[in-house]
Amino acid sequence: MAREAGVSRNTSYANHRSIIKELNSNHPVTTRKRPNPKHKIAELGTMIEQLQLQKRQLATENAAILKRAIDAETMLDQLRKQNTRLLKERAATRQPVVLLASNSDLIPSDPDNVVLS
Repeated sequence: MAREAGVSRNTSYANHRSIIKELNSNHPVTTRKRPNPKHKIAELGTMIEQLQLQKRQLATENAAILKRAIDAETMLDQLRKQNTRLLKERAATRQPVVLLASNSDLIPSDPDNVVLS
């Protein structure tokens, strides 16, 4: 207050005792309440319990995500094996096949003179 007024503190104490008494009184606006240690301990205990619960939930969520990733990798391996097998089957079916017939009329000797009906 003295600093704001630009005067020394001694002037405030000497000439304005009523203001000093009011400042020192238990005015509800200026009175600060220190937190009760028991209340603070209980509050911190509650916070610890909440954080431990959150930690357990995160661990559960992480385990679920890890399982999904492992399952996805397993499925990927299976699909790769299946793809390889299917590609081999496709390559085998695309190979030219010689058709043999017991009746020589079915296979022309000269493919250029074939008459299609």
